[in-house]
Amino acid sequence: MIMKLKTFITVLLCLSFGASAISQTLTSVVPDSATQCQHLSITLSGENTNFYQGTSSLWLKLGNNGPSINPVSETVINSDQIVGDFYFNPQDEPGLYDVHAYNGGGSGDMVLEVAFNLLAVDSLPQLFSSQPETAITGETLNLSIVGEHTHFDEGNVYNDVWLKSANGGYISNYSISVIDALNMEVEFQISFNKPAGYYDLHLTNLLDGDLVMENALNLIDSGNSPEISKVEPDSAYQGEQLTISVSGKNTTFQQGSSMLVLQRSGGNIYPSNFDVVNDTLILGDFDFTYDNNPGTYNVFVLNWDIGDLSLVDGFRLLPSVQPFVSSFSPQIEYQGKAVYFTLKTENTHYNSVDNIPALTLVQANEELYSKEVNVIDSITVEAKFIFSYGNSTGYKRLIVKSPFEGELIVDNAFLLEASEPTGSIVSVLPDTAVQGETISVSLSGKDIVFMQGTSNMSLAQGTLTIAPITESVIDDSTIVGEFDFLNTFPTGKYDVKVEGDYAWPDIMLNQGFELKLFNFIDERSNVSYLTIFPNPAAGILNIERKFGEPSEFVINIYDISGKLIAGNKMLKNQDKLQFDLTSFEKGAYLLEVLQGDKKQTERFIIQ
Repeated sequence: MIMKLKTFITVLLCLSFGASAISQTLTSVVPDSATQCQHLSITLSGENTNFYQGTSSLWLKLGNNGPSINPVSETVINSDQIVGDFYFNPQDEPGLYDVHAYNGGGSGDMVLEVAFNLLAVDSLPQLFSSQPETAITGETLNLSIVGEHTHFDEGNVYNDVWLKSANGGYISNYSISVIDALNMEVEFQISFNKPAGYYDLHLTNLLDGDLVMENALNLIDSGNSPEISKVEPDSAYQGEQLTISVSGKNTTFQQGSSMLVLQRSGGNIYPSNFDVVNDTLILGDFDFTYDNNPGTYNVFVLNWDIGDLSLVDGFRLLPSVQPFVSSFSPQIEYQGKAVYFTLKTENTHYNSVDNIPALTLVQANEELYSKEVNVIDSITVEAKFIFSYGNSTGYKRLIVKSPFEGELIVDNAFLLEASEPTGSIVSVLPDTAVQGETISVSLSGKDIVFMQGTSNMSLAQGTLTIAPITESVIDDSTIVGEFDFLNTFPTGKYDVKVEGDYAWPDIMLNQGFELKLFNFIDERSNVSYLTIFPNPAAGILNIERKFGEPSEFVINIYDISGKLIAGNKMLKNQDKLQFDLTSFEKGAYLLEVLQGDKKQTERFIIQ
């Protein structure tokens, strides 16, 4: 009993010691105080804190509900030390701050209470003067700024300067040149469209905070305000394509900065292309579709960082006779077919360059897209659709979409009926190959539509399936595959298959392909193990080994009745073999070649 009690006490002590060992504690902050307008690196130390670069952070917080001060960067020194780079400015409230640290991954917030004291600066930074005090719209202004107790030249304080008026005018700086802690030169490019009046000068950086000098600049209207003076042409019809020329007065149109648009509450119209010719001329190519609403539009030129211009009601879009679909045929077809449709419309402007329509047949969530579109003339289009056995039967909506005309929609434009699959393979070219060959095999089908990515061909013998290295659908009824016939593939007849995935039935040609040991009459073969020539043979039948195949061949000759009349072996180290046929009668004979358990029989003629 005493032994059990000692063990229990030992376990409790270990558990207590372990809990203490893994607790995370912040221990010190160095330095522990700073003054407003001071740049300072603060090192926070702890025990078992497990600081890790990229997931650990620290910050200062004034009480539970006070403001926080965050560093601009943090660096983990080791698992128990992290350094924060702080910039304190007059907007940071003086007082005693808690120091917070956090480790990502759920270890929580660690706090060292009232550990850092931020003191008020003796002399607050301020803007003392700026020259000149007046400027004119359209000019480039170089403004000299003088500060008191400022820190313009402190490293990485990130100065920003701008002008702002009470009536909404805003002028951002073009460039800033810092001379020293109290002086800087700032360039402003003031566009003509900026409103005249007094502007406050704003300056901000990390140490000085936000500084403002009220009514620092009086902006005077030069009287040369830019404006849009002419729009040619100033009107167009729906369905029309034209180039609009916009001329300006006192403008500074710039390539890459200026953009032309026609504005209206019902929807803007953007050019397909625009070009700035010079400071006062910009061109835009517009395609006015029937989706664009007729009415007046404001001509708007967007000038980035210079000022936008608008000519109210400067352009009018006039209504045209609406286009519509007059016919779509055929109106009924069946699954499993490739169908060419003829679309007839009225008041359209189709062409083969920039106004090619796209046709879609829609039924519930199923969308069928046209595979080919041929524009016959401005109102006539030929489109090809492929209907698989996986497509839904029933009535389909026709949607015709083009750049000029927008969308034309016809409900119940087409009916797809169900049909029974009748597809078949009608030819295989070539239908033979020799072991060791790599050849392309072309299949032709009937009552089938081959589709890239859906139709997959293969050759099968028993449990062996040979897939092509590559395959490609040439047209609706032709598919080609490149096959690599390895020496280990068995010779004999193979079934030819084309799998149709979910959309098409599988089709097969039984024993439609044969893999052989050799090409019997191909004297020029570069891939056969054996070539046998000539055929017909007059006196001597030659047999040659084309490759260094180490196998032994047994070669027999039979007459047409099946009687063995000659035989011999081609040994492993033998490249040629001849049969003397001069004593045999003219006629048909059978040549049998055996290689292990493989056999090939071919017919030849003695003449």
